[in-house]
Formats: sequence, structure tokens, C-alpha cells
Amino acid sequence: MRIGPERFALPPTPPPDIDLETWKSSIRQIEAWQADTLFITHFGPHEDAAGQLAGLTEHLDGLAALARTIVEQDVPGGERADRFVAETHRYLQRYMPEATAALYDMAAPFSMCWLGLARYWKKQGLRRAVAARGGPRAAPRGGEGAGGLKSARGRRGEGRLLLL
Repeated sequence: MRIGPERFALPPTPPPDIDLETWKSSIRQIEAWQADTLFITHFGPHEDAAGQLAGLTEHLDGLAALARTIVEQDVPGGERADRFVAETHRYLQRYMPEATAALYDMAAPFSMCWLGLARYWKKQGLRRAVAARGGPRAAPRGGEGAGGLKSARGRRGEGRLLLL
């Protein structure tokens, strides 16, 4: 997602099925087309497709790493979400003024982005790995975890493209 003249590309990551590997695979496929312009749904055409896709990948990795760090911390669940929202605002302010960062939060609420990324890391088994090291423990639910994600990706992720 990109707002106005900003060159910042925010990857919206609402729940339930954020899959970082599928996002990156889709981005690589779009990069292979070597387009001059991307027509981003709801946000119009943007030239410098290669730069846009590189920024999208960079910020997807940055926000995913931020979420992972917070998931690994020994803090109550609600505080994790608040921390992610505050840290995401700080992250965006490295690239734009606070007023513009607030527009991004309105267009793709950071609290929803947190829910998608936190669920992704949970499905990767991160919370169980942290618990095994003596950190906070999340109760597993049936069918979730790294194995469930892999099989679901194999059934549903084949041939899908990311709609920017």
C-alpha cells in the first residue's frame, strides 16, 4: 500500500492468513515481469516498479522482524499489540512525518497488521519455541503450528499472486 507521493510501501498484514514466504514469492514473480509501472489496487499507478517492490520487501521484512521480537518478549498479550502499534509508528516516522504515518495507520490499521503477523509467528511455532526456552507459553490449538501451515500453503498457496 502506498499513500500519496510517499515512496514508502506498507505491506498490509491483517489476519488470518499472512504467509511471508508466499508474499515474497509473489513479489519475485512480479519483479520478473520487469514492469515500468505498478497499478496498486485502491492507490493507483506508480512508476519505478522495481523500487516499489524492493521497498515492499524491505518493509515486510522489517515489520515481520518487529512482530517476531515482540512475540518473543515476556509481556501480556494486549501489551504486545500496543507495543507493535507504537513501534510501527516509530518505524514509519523514519521515512515520513507523523501525520503521514497516521494516514497509513488509518488505511491499514497497525493493530490489524499485528494480529496477522502475530498469528503467522504463532503458526510457525515461535511461541512454543520461546516457551521451551523458559519464556511465556501459548496453548497450541489443533491443526496449528509449522506443519499445519506448510500443508495449508501447499494446498492453497500454489499459483497465487499478491494483489498489490
